[in-house]
Amino acid sequence: MSAQILGILGLTLAYAALAVLLLSLNLRSRWHWLVKTFAVVVSAVFYIVCYLSIKGMLGWPTERVPPQYFELVAVHVQEPDKRTGHAGNIYLWLRPPVLRAAPRAYELPYDTALHKASLAAAKKIGRGIRQLGEYREPDGNRVMVEDRSGFGQESVPVVFYDPPDPLFPAEK
Repeated sequence: MSAQILGILGLTLAYAALAVLLLSLNLRSRWHWLVKTFAVVVSAVFYIVCYLSIKGMLGWPTERVPPQYFELVAVHVQEPDKRTGHAGNIYLWLRPPVLRAAPRAYELPYDTALHKASLAAAKKIGRGIRQLGEYREPDGNRVMVEDRSGFGQESVPVVFYDPPDPLFPAEK
């Protein structure tokens, strides 16, 4: 069994035990009804907090700001859908380039320029070329990318690039 499944199973059993204790408190004790009501409300709040926080434990994409410098691991683009009104998202699996830590999934709003750039980077990864990247805050301090359509420049929050060549190549 994986650690995630054991964690979910343990959390579920812990809350089931809490529910049994709460039920016995309400059925068998002679405590005042305010104490019993307080216990029910507090446990309900803990259930809600647990439900909202478990998303981060299970590895779902975060909407937090990506790191400024990163290595791109994978890309998934969910294009906008006019029928359902879904605005679309771009999911990037990133990791810090120096630490070689486990990748983290980031959810970014759909952007046509970012879509093109991320798919081009994904193709390079498919060919075995590592892709590094840089994220800039979208508050006007965005990275400017040349638009090849001839209509000027387009700003995107993320830019991907090949890693630099090493200073001293390995001897053969």
